[in-house]
Amino acid sequence: MDDSKDTAHYKVHVQSPLLDAKESSDEADGAKRRCGDFYLPRRVIFAILAFWACLVCYAYRAVLSIGILSISVVETDTESGILLSSFFWGYILPQVPGGWFAKTYGGKRVLLVGVTGSAVCAAVTPLFSWSLPLLVVCRILTGIFEGVLYPTLHQMISQWSPQSERSLMASFIWSGGYAGTVLSMLTGPPIVTHLGWPFLFYIYGALGCMWAVFWTVLVADSPKAFHMSRGVCISIRGRASLLVGGATCVLLRHRPGPTAFADSLGPTDSRPNAVLAKPFS
Repeated sequence: MDDSKDTAHYKVHVQSPLLDAKESSDEADGAKRRCGDFYLPRRVIFAILAFWACLVCYAYRAVLSIGILSISVVETDTESGILLSSFFWGYILPQVPGGWFAKTYGGKRVLLVGVTGSAVCAAVTPLFSWSLPLLVVCRILTGIFEGVLYPTLHQMISQWSPQSERSLMASFIWSGGYAGTVLSMLTGPPIVTHLGWPFLFYIYGALGCMWAVFWTVLVADSPKAFHMSRGVCISIRGRASLLVGGATCVLLRHRPGPTAFADSLGPTDSRPNAVLAKPFS
């Protein structure tokens, strides 16, 4: 793009939503960052948020084993065993239906309901600490919601990962479960000591609800379903601004330097308000 013809203080680049959704991942990654701007490929965003989902879901499982020592209604080993195992009574139920739901209604929606539902159940668990039966019911519901995690993510990984990266993406995502277990075991005792056992559930429940916001905005069922009308472009740069419109994705960049932003995304028209030739990845 010719800088000599650009007299505006800001340059506007418009991404049309009517672009080829079948562009390969390699071509998307080929829009390299030659200017200092850094754009995360959408599949990387999906993998990070899927990792986060596994982390919080496994944390919900582990925190009860820490907090149960402080729950007054649990008095015997039998009651402890019933409460700790009740999660898995619900967890086993949606394993097969979860994959069907993901394929039929879309993995994004199913996982959103599952993780958000388990987060809410985790957050309200301390409210039922006066009744063992209610705690058991709450843990069963947590298991039912969380049970869609594996079948749904398997379905979405098959959509989001290139075949050459599938094992790497899956390994990274599933490692979130181990990270969640380790994190909850490390942070659990200090939280119980300084804040009280209910905050184990409040904190990790809040992390799950926070995840739901990012998941709703940044992820789609598959790359082909990711239209620019709902897309988000991630820019990590001090002077870059991000606007997401109903039909277009517009980025404003301060103009003291060259138009490296446009160059980093591939070929563009030489006129102001040029339509980018390649979609964001």
